[in-house]
Amino acid sequence: MKFYFPKQIHILLISFIIFSCAEEESKISSFLEYKGVKLTHEVVEVENLAISGYNQIIYVNNYLVFLEKQTEVPIHILKLNTNKLVASILVARGSRGNGPYQLNRPHRLNISNKPGCFDIYDTNRKSILTYNVDSLYEDEKYVPEITKMNENGFAMEALLIKDSTFISTGSYEEGRYKLTTNDKARYFFEYPNDRVNVMNSKKAWAYQGTLRYDYKSNKVFSACFMGFIVDILEYKNGELRLVYKNEENFPEYKTHAKADQGAATSPKEKNTFQSLCTSNENVYYLYSGKSFLEHKQSASMSNEIWVSDKEGRFVNKYYLDVDAYGMAVDDKGENLYTVGFVDDDLKLLKFNIE
Repeated sequence: MKFYFPKQIHILLISFIIFSCAEEESKISSFLEYKGVKLTHEVVEVENLAISGYNQIIYVNNYLVFLEKQTEVPIHILKLNTNKLVASILVARGSRGNGPYQLNRPHRLNISNKPGCFDIYDTNRKSILTYNVDSLYEDEKYVPEITKMNENGFAMEALLIKDSTFISTGSYEEGRYKLTTNDKARYFFEYPNDRVNVMNSKKAWAYQGTLRYDYKSNKVFSACFMGFIVDILEYKNGELRLVYKNEENFPEYKTHAKADQGAATSPKEKNTFQSLCTSNENVYYLYSGKSFLEHKQSASMSNEIWVSDKEGRFVNKYYLDVDAYGMAVDDKGENLYTVGFVDDDLKLLKFNIE
């Protein structure tokens, strides 16, 4: 007996197969097999490189800004010198404490929505402090602009995307991303659907990661520390729109019995995206692939950089000749900067990525 299918069904079947293949190819995990390009560092001469290897870095207007979470003076600024014969000078700025312009618990360093500025999210102050990089570099008495968040819970990550408008992630039951405008909060998008019996407010702890706002494209880039979980959001006309989403390899975790505690991931889990930064055209993800069980603190470090465009298409991969913790890329996407050890000495390193 022969079976005959209408032409429309053939078209549907072909479309389904093509869509399924395209969806499989678009998964981030498929990029693990991408060969990539090996890069060799160049040492940037710096007077008194008094920073650790464990810091956050951003590039702003030909400056590198470092945030040291543990030191008494948390902000270090380096003005990059185009003359290779002259060492760049690093200055230390800011202080810790409870004073009106001090940093209490600085958590995240971000490029500001204001040109020539950078932001620091302070979890204890529940505020974002905005610094003009030129002014802070030149004047140690410069004070930042402080924007207080209307946050009743705990925001793990927070971005100031315009005056009194924040995007944050935290232990939110209502949704994964919180958009707060003039003290009015709305929630967007579901948490990964890995377990149906876990409260979202607990699940949020297993899906922590990095948020970056790119004011030039009005996009927010989100990548989890574990699992191949990446979102690209667009902020437009007071709304958040999901541009790109990838959810794979959900991490193994367990929730705590107490209601006010979150979830702990298994130390056997391999870390994925430990930090990210942007240039005018691309997004750069530091991929680890290491577990805390085997590598301890160095699991947060890697020499592998994955590159995507701002629509979520992964296009390149770099292998550095040292491990990095934080990284920054200049606006044109020509140079990548990190701090690493060369012959047991901590150095500022530059990689040409044109």
